[in-house]
Amino acid sequence: YRYIYDNNPNTVVTLSANTSTGRVPLDTTVRYLHIAAVDNAGNLGPTSTVKVVPYKVNHYKQNLDMSTYTLVNGDSYTAWGIAGMVVHPEVKLYDGYNSPAPQAATISANENTVVNYYYTRRTDLTYDVNYLEYGTNQVLSPMKTVPNRTFGETITSVNEKIDVYGYKYYSVSPAYLTITTGNNVINVYYQKRSDLKYTVRYKDKETNEEIHSPKVVENQTYLSVINPENDKIAISGYVFDSIVPETFSISVDESLNIVDILYTKRKDISYQVNYLDVDTNQVIHPTEVVSGQTYNSVINGEMYKIGIDGYEYNSINPSVLILGADSSYNVMNVYYRKRSDLTYTVNYYLENTVTKLHESKVAPNQTFGDKVYTDNEIITISGYNFVRASTDSITIQSDNTRNVINIYYKEQSGVQYTVNYYLRGTSTRIKKSRVVSSQFGDEVEALDEKADIPGYNYSYASPMIQM
Repeated sequence: YRYIYDNNPNTVVTLSANTSTGRVPLDTTVRYLHIAAVDNAGNLGPTSTVKVVPYKVNHYKQNLDMSTYTLVNGDSYTAWGIAGMVVHPEVKLYDGYNSPAPQAATISANENTVVNYYYTRRTDLTYDVNYLEYGTNQVLSPMKTVPNRTFGETITSVNEKIDVYGYKYYSVSPAYLTITTGNNVINVYYQKRSDLKYTVRYKDKETNEEIHSPKVVENQTYLSVINPENDKIAISGYVFDSIVPETFSISVDESLNIVDILYTKRKDISYQVNYLDVDTNQVIHPTEVVSGQTYNSVINGEMYKIGIDGYEYNSINPSVLILGADSSYNVMNVYYRKRSDLTYTVNYYLENTVTKLHESKVAPNQTFGDKVYTDNEIITISGYNFVRASTDSITIQSDNTRNVINIYYKEQSGVQYTVNYYLRGTSTRIKKSRVVSSQFGDEVEALDEKADIPGYNYSYASPMIQM
C-alpha cells in the first residue's frame, strides 16, 4: 500500500508513504487519508480517500446518591478514527465499582461520536463488628457481619453498640467507617461494670435468723472474685462459725451476690442469783453463780425461789432473765422480807428452880433478827429481888422455842419502909421522912407512925401495908 495524509478530500497527490501490513499510523493533524494498493510489479491500484475524525470516550462513576454520576476526568479522552469505522473503547476497572459491558461504536463523519461508560458502585460489600473487652481484646459477643453495603458509604460506628451482659460501653474504633473493598472492621470496646454491689448477711447458724443488719458493699466490678473473710465482724454474744460461699464472683444479677456469714451463740456465758433483804438490800444467802450458759438463753426466776430461815419470799427482779454477752449484767435478785409473825417468851423464876413467880410474858408480832434486851424485861415482884437473867439479850429467830429469856429472883431477907409527913392536900413535907426497918410479911399500921408536929394537927394516914 501507498498512502498520504492531507486536508483536501479531492486532491490526487502522489502517494509517498508505504506500508506492507495494511496498518497506517494515525495523523490527527489533517483530516483525510489517501491510500492505494500496489501489486508485485509495482503498479498502483485505485486510490481510496477516507475522512479522519475524532470521537470521545467518557468514564462516569456513580455517586453515593445512587442516581447521579461524576465524570472521571483523568480517564476520559478524545480518540481519532476513520469515519465509518467501528471502534471498541476499553472498559476501565475501578476499585469498588461494577464495570459496564464493552461498547462497539461506528465513528460518525460529522464528528459527534461519543462513547459513555457508567460504572455503578458495588452494593455487595460487608463490614464486620467485633465486640471486645477494652485492654484485653477478649471477645464478648459473636462477631457481627453486615451485608449489602455500598462502596464508599460511611458507617457511624457507635450505632453498632449492643448491650453486653456485665459490661458497659467504652468506645469504638474507628468512629466512622468508610466501606471499601478491603476488610471493613469496626471494633466496639467495653469495660466491665463497676457499679455493682453485693450483700453480706450475718446469721445465726442454728436458727437462720439475721443477728446483725446486712452490709451492702458497693462499686464492685463484674466477675471480680470476692473473699468474704474481709467482711467478718464481731457480734456481741456470738462466735464466728463459717462463710457460705467461701468465695464468689460478682454477677450482674445482684440477687445472686449474697454471702452469709454464720455465727453460733456463745456458750461461756454466766449469770448470778442474789438473795437479798427487800428492805435493806442486805445479802441474806450466798450468791449463786451459774456458768457455761448459752447466749440469749431465757432463765425463769421461779426456779430460784428457795426457803431462807427467818424470811418469807417477796419478789424476783427480773422475773425472766435473758442472758446477754456481758455476764456482769446477767444478774437476778430474789427478794425476801423478814418474818414478823414470831414471838419471844420471858419466864420469871425463883432462883435455881423452875418455880414461876409471875406469869410468863409472850410478846407477839416479833421480827426476825430483831434484838430484845433483858433489862427491858425485868419487872418488880413483891418480896423478891432480881438476881440474874439467862442472857443479856436475845436475837429473834424463826424457831419461837428458842426465843426465851429466863429472869431469876430470890426472896428478900429484910425490908424497910419510909414514913413521910405531908401538909394535907399538898406535897409539902412538914417533917423529915423516917426509914423504918421491918421483916418480910409484917403488917404495918400507919397510925402507929403518927407523930406530934408543933403547929400541926394529925389529919389521916394511908392504909395498912404488908411487907
